[in-house]
Amino acid sequence: MKILIVTHYFQPHVGGIEIVAYNQAKELVKQGHEVTIVSSRIGDEKEREIIDGIKVIRVKAWNFFEKKFGIPYPVFSLRLIKVLNEEVKNTDIVHVHDIGYLSSFMATLIGKTKKKPVVLMQHITTINKGLITNLIQKIVRLTYGNYIIKSSKKIIVCNELVKDWLNQKDKTIFLHNAGDINLFKPVTEKKKIELKKKYKLSLNKPVVLFVGRLVGKKGFDKLFEAKDKDYFILFVGDGEVPKYMKNQENTKFIKAKSQNKLAELYQLSDIFCLPSKNEGFPLTILEAMASGLPIITTGHEGYEHYLDRKYVKLIDSTPEEIKKTIKEVLNNKDEMLRISKYSREEAVNKFGWEKNVKSLLNVYSEVKI
Repeated sequence: MKILIVTHYFQPHVGGIEIVAYNQAKELVKQGHEVTIVSSRIGDEKEREIIDGIKVIRVKAWNFFEKKFGIPYPVFSLRLIKVLNEEVKNTDIVHVHDIGYLSSFMATLIGKTKKKPVVLMQHITTINKGLITNLIQKIVRLTYGNYIIKSSKKIIVCNELVKDWLNQKDKTIFLHNAGDINLFKPVTEKKKIELKKKYKLSLNKPVVLFVGRLVGKKGFDKLFEAKDKDYFILFVGDGEVPKYMKNQENTKFIKAKSQNKLAELYQLSDIFCLPSKNEGFPLTILEAMASGLPIITTGHEGYEHYLDRKYVKLIDSTPEEIKKTIKEVLNNKDEMLRISKYSREEAVNKFGWEKNVKSLLNVYSEVKI
């Protein structure tokens, strides 16, 4: 089968959709399918290259909104139309990620014109980021976003809240998100200490890890306010660090890392905390689970579909509640071991990419002409 995957960003840009697109494409290639990814070129990346058997085409795009406001919205050059025309013509399936992007709209429009089935993977609902951003999201949903939804043969979601938001029950399919359970895995205590030394972290305090963009919806500011002398908080992700957070005791900020280096940061940590808002089911939680970490995150609607409250701390994302929960976990070693074991076993049993792509291929088969 020939599959065209269209994303707003791709490697080396770091983000959840980029990781999903890459891992699904890699597994599809492994299973004998021909995969092309079309995405944006926002720096000096190669326009065309082969990555793990995946043909990657990047189209020049203007990235002002992300640089200035932290909004991931590349504005593509007109060359996108030519590239998509060529690639859609030679594919069996057009798979687009999220309705909010011009790349998804153009791929859907051209796919429909050329009578190629379109599969949409919708990762999130709207994000509450202020009056202007909320208005833009509403306009997108009512215009080309709605066109993508209506034109897609099948819609894949990994969160029940997204499914309800789309209101397309007849063609919406729930698919468990996935993580690399071979790369993200627990290590021995000896290895943990080696990694803490490598990254110049204190050996005397447990590490609470946050991974994500430094934007309000991720709740990094709430976690910062929950800092305490009894533990060290490590923030990993791109974005602007507010001045008042710089060079503070018991905290450290690190830029986003490659998957290999990120795996080490999970492995040296003791707890993963993501007090976010408006999430689907982020890959960072799966990566932390695969690494055997206890999880503290916001009690989003729909998480019960993935997570057992007996083993995962689903909380209100206030600094007071975050601090209280971190201390409760750290002070109960038996519970830490129990929920760490749950995290790893659940990731291995439910959330591998091979299982994810097997389900994805079933979706493709249903819509293939």
